[in-house]
Amino acid sequence: MPADLTDEADLHLLIDGRRVNGLARLDGVHEFRLPQPPTDARIVSRACVPQVFGLTRDPRQLGVALRRIIVWRGRRLRLWEADNPALIDGFHAFESAHGFRWTNGNAALPSSLFEGFAGTCTIELTIGCTARYPVAALPERRRAPPPERRRAPPPERRRAA
Repeated sequence: MPADLTDEADLHLLIDGRRVNGLARLDGVHEFRLPQPPTDARIVSRACVPQVFGLTRDPRQLGVALRRIIVWRGRRLRLWEADNPALIDGFHAFESAHGFRWTNGNAALPSSLFEGFAGTCTIELTIGCTARYPVAALPERRRAPPPERRRAPPPERRRAA
């Protein structure tokens, strides 16, 4: 069990296989600007099973608690609250007492969220709260390979006189 925990969720989107970092605002909103609507979009973050670390009795793998998703371009926008039934893959059940839905750290945004959008667009995620996450162990530093050893040229053979 890792001893080090962090509050940093490392929230980002995985858009058509590429990581996209957003801008975090003080109001819990994270803004992601995209050059075009994605074919495949995922909300990705660190994740933790709180029960494993003795934080709570919750046995679920928790990423971030999502309150709302807004996709917009100019004046056109689409707003989905966290209770939207289309939020399935990578999402836990909506918690009406809190008004949010936890991700598992890798949640798919349905393609229907982006229907009718063309060109650049912005995705805003409103996060209700985050968890405590284990700090990933850094990969061991590998030693640099030893420098190539050049073989000394064979000593010149002396010719017998």
